[in-house]
Amino acid sequence: MLLVFLIAKEWFGTAVATLSALLFAFLPVRVWLAQEALSESLYVMLLLLAVLVATRIRTSRMLPVVGLGLILGWAYITRPEAVILISVLGFSMLLRFIRNRREGRRIAAYVLGLMVVILPYVLWLSIHAGHFVVTGKGHGEIGRGMARLQGQPDVLMRTLSKDESTTLMASRSPGLGEFMVHVARNLELMKNLILVNTGVQPVAGGLLLLGLLAVFKRVSQGGLWHLGLLQLFFVLHLVLYSPFWVEERLVYAGSPALCIWMAVGAGALFKWIKHGGEDSARSRIFALATVLTLVVAILASFAWKLHSTNITDDKTHASQEMARTLKQLSIKSNGGVIGEYPGIAFFAGLHHEWMPYCDLDQLRRFASLNKAPLVAFSERDTLTPATARLLSGNYGPEDAQPLAKVHYGNQDFQMFMLSPIVDGR
Repeated sequence: MLLVFLIAKEWFGTAVATLSALLFAFLPVRVWLAQEALSESLYVMLLLLAVLVATRIRTSRMLPVVGLGLILGWAYITRPEAVILISVLGFSMLLRFIRNRREGRRIAAYVLGLMVVILPYVLWLSIHAGHFVVTGKGHGEIGRGMARLQGQPDVLMRTLSKDESTTLMASRSPGLGEFMVHVARNLELMKNLILVNTGVQPVAGGLLLLGLLAVFKRVSQGGLWHLGLLQLFFVLHLVLYSPFWVEERLVYAGSPALCIWMAVGAGALFKWIKHGGEDSARSRIFALATVLTLVVAILASFAWKLHSTNITDDKTHASQEMARTLKQLSIKSNGGVIGEYPGIAFFAGLHHEWMPYCDLDQLRRFASLNKAPLVAFSERDTLTPATARLLSGNYGPEDAQPLAKVHYGNQDFQMFMLSPIVDGR
């Protein structure tokens, strides 16, 4: 919230900054994610910090530029979608370099900061994958979104080699044509998610439109091109990132933009109403009353959404309970866990592997190779042949042993201990 305030103050002044921070503080998806063990909160914080640093660099010293690269490198290893902002800032520096050759030193410092963080990560991934890869996220968010949209099993994050002797990371990505089709299919879903998370739909949508028009007007003015690129980053990030995998939590990456643009729109509406009444004292009072009413309506709708979706500490307590159970079981197994919930494993201090799509025998071999004999999943997760067999009870003691069933939120998680593969069995 503080970073949103500082960025908005840098660009639009204190009034817009205060309103932006207020909207962001009550944004339901932000409040929900603040209590979840997911990467989005850290990721968005790093992106906002990078934008703030970039807008405040007004010196020829290289240290702040190196720091900017370090922040974005950290954002990249948190979620590789940070490459969007990395590219936007790099392009902005390149434009300045064309006009002034001395800017080459800043580009070198920026790349140095990025490589200090990203290069060790990429080298480690490539060594473990057996070939060059730049991210451990499998087919990427486009592939995940396409698979889910088409009703197919989720893409493989990790899988076994053909001879089942080692673990591989998937690296294929969809082509341009597949990407365009997927984005087109998801535009309607993305629009609905944006409106749901901006409170009273007609009011919030109207303020958002006015805010975007006001921003584009500033971008088109002379001398604001560099600043405009950073402002447009928010819109670019929202449009390019959200369609990859349509879930409410992924709208969070663009939510600072929504809050700032709504605040800018409220300011634009105030000026328009005030000038429409020849800028008299009565017109200013009327404009202020109108805008305040609309803003209060949006904030009230945010508060009601939080109340209606029961966003409380219950989920946090459930996460702690599951992490505690995993930690107790890991002492017996002396290994990590396979499942869809890395945040829980992190809190338990366990090594985590994503659930591969395979049968039970392959899952046992996968567990042995990765020293992760525990399996934790819910019936609501995408079933694989292995997890479907475990849920049906169609296995013997030589395959797996049930360990626990933990109620977590509105789901019941089951945990199993997989028997190791011995002599090919």
